[in-house]
Amino acid sequence: METGRYYEAAVARGERPSDPDCMHSLRVSNLPLLTTEAQIREEFEVYGQLGDVYRPIDKDTKRPVRFIFVRFLYREHMINAMNGLNGKIINGRPMKISEARPGRFQLETSVY
Repeated sequence: METGRYYEAAVARGERPSDPDCMHSLRVSNLPLLTTEAQIREEFEVYGQLGDVYRPIDKDTKRPVRFIFVRFLYREHMINAMNGLNGKIINGRPMKISEARPGRFQLETSVY
């Protein structure tokens, strides 16, 4: 089973890895705004060890956006979750799940 960088060493020390590069990320979109991070965590943790669940906030409106990032410690768990939950209905809408692109998400906003 493939793990991210430094994972085994962090686990041996009893820590969770804090380096985001050592985790494998999914982007979960098409979510209603009332969907909470806890609901998403509950759905995804069935598939394996989660690193974290993160919902970006729009810088202009200060409101949550309609997607969430879910990070797994193991790539295999991420793939199983993507295959198992893609299209599952949550709060009345089907989730759209894809592998997240590397790098921190930046909302692109413009005044014009």
